[in-house]
Amino acid sequence: MTDPVDPGAARGPRAAPRPIGRRGRLAARDPELAPEAADRLTRDPDADVRDAFARHPRLPLPRIMELLDDEELTHAAAANPALPAATMRRLAGTPRHEEAP
Repeated sequence: MTDPVDPGAARGPRAAPRPIGRRGRLAARDPELAPEAADRLTRDPDADVRDAFARHPRLPLPRIMELLDDEELTHAAAANPALPAATMRRLAGTPRHEEAP
């Protein structure tokens, strides 16, 4: 597989482009991105990259939970599709709907 930004640079399905600018944002669209790479990219100096990876579905759950307490990234982490439904309900202040008997 080649890097879409630099076609001369080979990359495997578990590799991440260097965590800067456009490359980092492109990696945010990679459904095969390694969870470790997503975690690393939530610490990138570029705020847009950090935000994109806080939302990435391959971000490990412990890191998502950490980011819920990060003032800058809490909203992005709360929008992560890997966040458990119970946590989403707690954040939204919505009680679990009970089924009628």
